[in-house]
Amino acid sequence: MNSRRAFLLVGFITFLHMLLGSSAAHGCLRITDVKYSTVAGGSYTDTLTIAPGATLSIRVKVEDPEGCSGKEDDWQSVDIRYRFGDDLTPMAGYLLPCHNGPDYGGGSSVHTEVFDVVVPEPLHGIYEMDVEVRIYNDPDCVGLDDYLIDHNKVTIQTGQVVQVPYCVSTGGWSTGVAITNLSESAMTGLTLDMVKASGAWHSVVANYRTVLGTIGPYAQRVDFIDNLYGKTWTEGRFWCEIWHPGIQKFTVTVFLMNVSTGQAEGFGFHPFFSESRNHTFEEWIFEPLPVK
Repeated sequence: MNSRRAFLLVGFITFLHMLLGSSAAHGCLRITDVKYSTVAGGSYTDTLTIAPGATLSIRVKVEDPEGCSGKEDDWQSVDIRYRFGDDLTPMAGYLLPCHNGPDYGGGSSVHTEVFDVVVPEPLHGIYEMDVEVRIYNDPDCVGLDDYLIDHNKVTIQTGQVVQVPYCVSTGGWSTGVAITNLSESAMTGLTLDMVKASGAWHSVVANYRTVLGTIGPYAQRVDFIDNLYGKTWTEGRFWCEIWHPGIQKFTVTVFLMNVSTGQAEGFGFHPFFSESRNHTFEEWIFEPLPVK
C-alpha cells in the first residue's frame, strides 16, 4: 500500500470515529463552549481563518450542570480531532492526541482550559475544518464524559497566489509589476516563480524562484520582473507566479513598456487579484546520482 492510500485509509477510519462518536456520555461534565484564536491568551471567536502550519489556540469550557461529585465529575484527559475535505477523500486525524490533564476534580461547576495545536496542511485551496473535542473522566482517554463536534468553524487557507500568464523581456520591451498588499497586516514569505515558454520551472539544481520577502500593510512593491528575480534570466517570453503562505489578499498590476528609446513608450497595464491556494510548483531538490 502506498503512502497516499495509507494516509487516506487512516483519515477515513478517523472520520468514521468522528461521525459515529459515542452513543452516550458517561459522566456529568458537559462541553458548553469552544472558541478559537491565533494567539494564546488573545481574543477568542466562534469562527477563524488561519494558515496551515500556524498555531491554533482552542479554548474549551466545561461545566457540571448537574452538580455531580466524585470520580464521574473529574476531567482527567482530553483529545482533539479534525476532519476536512470531501466525503470520498476526507483528511482527518488528531490536532491533539490523548493528553492527560488538567485533572479538574469535583467542587467547581465551570472549568476552562486552552490547548495550542498546529494547523494541518491541506493539499490546496480553502477548507472548512470540523473540530471534535472529547473529554474523559480517567487518564489516557478512558471513560468518555462528553464530546462536541464544531462544524466548519475553522477555515484553513493555504496561501494566496497570482499568476501572470505572459511576460516579455526582449526588443526593448520589459514587464513590470506593482504588488499591492490589501491587508492591514504584513505579507511575509513572498516568492516569485519564473516559468519558461517551454514550461520549464526549474533548472537541474533548483527552482527558478526567488524570495521577495515582506510587504507591509497596504504597501506596494514596484519593479521590473527581471529586477525582482535578481538572477540571470535570458528568456524573452515567459510567465510567472507570485505567492505567499498567509491569508492576506493582494493584487498584482502588470505593466508593459518599451524603454529602448530611453523613454517609457507603449505603456499598458492589467490587474490580477490573488486567489486562495498553494504553490503550483513544489520545491525542486537536486539529487545527484550515486557514485559507483
